[in-house]
Amino acid sequence: MSITRETLRQLVDVVDSKDISIIYQILVRFIPEAVPLPDEVEAIKAADYSIEHYGTVDYTDIDWN
Repeated sequence: MSITRETLRQLVDVVDSKDISIIYQILVRFIPEAVPLPDEVEAIKAADYSIEHYGTVDYTDIDWN
């Protein structure tokens, strides 16, 4: 049986909102995993280092205008 994206969308639309997280966990398993590229690994390491040593910016400190 072939399931199209539209079929999945329709199924998600009829799911009770309290069950959405369960449906999400199931659907994520069908997404193929990709091996990260070397530059992606380096970017993740740099972000981890930055967060560990410098912290993050609080949402309220950002000028959204």
